[in-house]
Amino acid sequence: MRRRALQVPERPSCYAPSMLAQQQKLLDDPPAWYPFAVLGGMFAVLLMVGAYNNKYDDKSA
Repeated sequence: MRRRALQVPERPSCYAPSMLAQQQKLLDDPPAWYPFAVLGGMFAVLLMVGAYNNKYDDKSA
């Protein structure tokens, strides 16, 4: 079973071939910091949601 991350039909004219090759290389072999970036993004979303909930918390209780 061949592993193909991205099926590209006819090459669109707006992309240079080297750009498509670079994109394919990134999809086949993601950089080492990629998981940390994803986890950091999730953490940032959690912080923003927590700050939002804290700001609009019901103070009357």
